Amino acid sequence: MIDFDAFYPHVMPSAPGCPEPTVINALRQAAQRFCETTRAWRCNDTFDVTMDTCAFVCVPDGAELFEIEAVTFDGRPIDPISVAELDRLMPRWRDQTEAAQPRYYTQLDFDTIRLAPAGEGTVQVWAFLKPSEDADQLPDFLGAKFARAIASGALADILLLPGQPFFNPDLASVHAARFQSVLDRNFNLNLRGQQRAPTRTRAQFL
Repeated sequence: MIDFDAFYPHVMPSAPGCPEPTVINALRQAAQRFCETTRAWRCNDTFDVTMDTCAFVCVPDGAELFEIEAVTFDGRPIDPISVAELDRLMPRWRDQTEAAQPRYYTQLDFDTIRLAPAGEGTVQVWAFLKPSEDADQLPDFLGAKFARAIASGALADILLLPGQPFFNPDLASVHAARFQSVLDRNFNLNLRGQQRAPTRTRAQFL
C-alpha cells in the first residue's frame, strides 16, 4: 500500500496552500471512482461455512467490497440471485435446517453472502474492491501506474472549491477531461490485464 503523500507532487503545484485533509479526501474519492469504473482492484477470499456460520467476505484494511465477480462452493461455480427471485424460486430457503448443495448466492447484508440452499463446505469469492471512506492508503498499483490520473481526478474537484486562492474552473475542466480519458481507456482493465489479448465475444450466426 502507498501513502497519500506520494500523490502530492502531482496535486500541490496546481493547488498551492490546499489543506492536506482536503487533498486526501479528493484523492480518496478519485481513487474510488477509478476502481469502480475499471474494476482493477481485485481480491479473493476462501473460507469454510457451516449451517450456523455467516459467510462474511474479508477484504484488506482500507478497502471495501464493491462488487462480487464470482463464487464457488467446493470448487463448483454458483450463480448470483436477488433475494426477491430467491423467495420466488425457494420460498422456504431461510428455514432450511439440513445441509444441501448450494445453487445460488445472495446478499442480506453488505460484505456478506448467503448460500441457497445452505451447505457445509468451502466457499471461494472473487471480488472487486475500492478504497473505503476512511482509507489512509491506496493500492501500490494506483501510485505506480495511475498517480497522475488520480491526481487529475482530485484536482477536478479541488480547483472548483469556491473562495480559495487556487480556484480555477478552466484548469479543473482540463483535469476532469484528463481523468475521464484515463477512465475511458481503462474501462475494461480487469478483463484485459497486461497480456494485450483481445476479450472474447460470443459468435453470432445468421
